[in-house]
Amino acid sequence: MWCWLGNIDMEFIRRHYRLILWLIPAISLLLHAYVFPLDLVGIHVWRQTKTQLVIDNFYRSDMNIFHPRCNSLGYEDRLLLQEFPIMQWLHALVYKGTGWHHIALTRLLSFITGMVGVWGMYRLLRGVFGRVEVAVVGAWCYAFSPVFHYYTVNPMPDNFSLAAGIWSLAWLFRYRQSGSVWHVVASAACLSLATLAKLPFVIFAAAPAVLLLQQWHTTGQTRRFLQATIIYAVLLALPAIWYLSVIHTWGDNMVIAGITHTDQSIGELAGILLSIITSMLPELLLNYGSVLFFVVGIVLVFRQKQWQKNGFGVLAALGLAVIAYFVFEINAITTVHDYYMFPFLPPLFIVVASGAQAVLSSGRKAIRVLAFVCLAVLPATAAIRCYSRWHVATDVGFDRVFYDYKQQIRAATPQQPLVVVGNDESDMILLYYTNRVGWVYRNDELNGNLLSSYIRLGARYLYCTGRVDALPDVLPMLKEKVYEQGNLRIYELKQPGQ
Repeated sequence: MWCWLGNIDMEFIRRHYRLILWLIPAISLLLHAYVFPLDLVGIHVWRQTKTQLVIDNFYRSDMNIFHPRCNSLGYEDRLLLQEFPIMQWLHALVYKGTGWHHIALTRLLSFITGMVGVWGMYRLLRGVFGRVEVAVVGAWCYAFSPVFHYYTVNPMPDNFSLAAGIWSLAWLFRYRQSGSVWHVVASAACLSLATLAKLPFVIFAAAPAVLLLQQWHTTGQTRRFLQATIIYAVLLALPAIWYLSVIHTWGDNMVIAGITHTDQSIGELAGILLSIITSMLPELLLNYGSVLFFVVGIVLVFRQKQWQKNGFGVLAALGLAVIAYFVFEINAITTVHDYYMFPFLPPLFIVVASGAQAVLSSGRKAIRVLAFVCLAVLPATAAIRCYSRWHVATDVGFDRVFYDYKQQIRAATPQQPLVVVGNDESDMILLYYTNRVGWVYRNDELNGNLLSSYIRLGARYLYCTGRVDALPDVLPMLKEKVYEQGNLRIYELKQPGQ
């Protein structure tokens, strides 16, 4: 067996690269099979329900893409004017077309988007290295990055942006080889979509900016430079128009302010950086099985003086832009928001692919065996790392009464009347699980005056998991209890004049 494994090298992979490209989605689909029927649970379930509520509201009522609505009346007209909801709108369009409204369809569409990104990574790496075997190994490693493995079946616009951003870079490197204006259009269109769906991906514009300047400096073809620059500028104007029109509604947003507005000390920020380098990077972003390749890839940059090679400047610009984004957002990313690190994945796995090429091309059979073992364990280690996030028997990420008794809770009150729900720090999870529109409170921050104002605005029911139903100024407004389960009590509210 060890002798056979020792024969697996880059030539072997080159001969079987098509098979490997189809194995990636097949294995990933198998590993995710038990997840597809699950309702939204796990880490950052607040972000998932937020996205799904927009999809649901497009599907059920208004398909106007400029009106992305949630269920919380804490937002003006319930509008979530943040990222442009292109992914959410497309999902709702599929819902309309199929007539199938189920979370499994959302997960399937997210999975397909993720696999489109995997194939985009293959095309990108093929453009960077010019070798199919290097590209397919890098795509394999990328597909089983635990952070990608987890979010690729969850409703997150970051998935869509990542896939579009990778294809933007892939088309850029095709343009570098072909000089075709259509490859510029494809790259700019993908970058525009990536930025529309998630603003931070605008940093990928650093790569075409450097490439176009390099070509202009080398060839002196001003017309070609201006043509490509105008194409990028026109298509990037679309996200610019959107964000300039809505960003004023974001208020005191940590992501926009970044490190310029933080209460954290230098020591605390250094602690976040250390945790990301020692834990998030190897465990979630890379996968432990890819760490060897990443380390070798970093060493090769210096040993082979790769900065002298053609095309390195474009990759360096991409890497520096991503690092600048990280430095600016480190206080928002902390050690929790791992999906904020999605822009890091393309440059990280370019390094991984470079290292894997060197290790699998080694003349020592033992090193090639080690490399194959590292590649082989990636699906298992990704699945193991993510399993606890979907293990609903232990934790669902919120008060599990809403998960365990979702259907009974939804049937406990009429569909249309407005409600007040709490406690919910997310503003989204409980309204998603109750399938209701209304107001949300947190930390028992509800009193008689506030509840009275909600009643005047149309609130008919109170969903309570805290202690507010025992408050002296709230008790007189409760008409009767209509449902109780675990921590949850649902009350019909007295209306004015009752």
